[in-house]
Amino acid sequence: MTKDERNKKFETLSKKWDECTTRGSTDEEHIQQLADFAAELNFQSYMGWILHAGRVSDGKFQVQFNISGNGYSSRWPEWAFESAKEALLHRKKVWVISDGKPFGGNLLQVLVMNSDI
Repeated sequence: MTKDERNKKFETLSKKWDECTTRGSTDEEHIQQLADFAAELNFQSYMGWILHAGRVSDGKFQVQFNISGNGYSSRWPEWAFESAKEALLHRKKVWVISDGKPFGGNLLQVLVMNSDI
């Protein structure tokens, strides 16, 4: 899939979310409904935490994103790194939507959640 195709799919997802009213009594139910929209477009949804985040000597941003049983370490774009850094500093969970495994080049969304790790 080309970058333009991926961006168009993500735009479709964003429009669905803009018009979405979630139902349920727990945060998990609300997140699952939104994650289901992502799955319909063959995007992956991950809830996890940041193990480390920082800048390396070449000026790029390195992040380790962990989910239960797995860790993904890669270079993240600056927009995603900023959320990762905030989550790390405040010990919050992170919700990642990606086009494939949650490595930097696949990231579409990185949201800091109101849940402690």
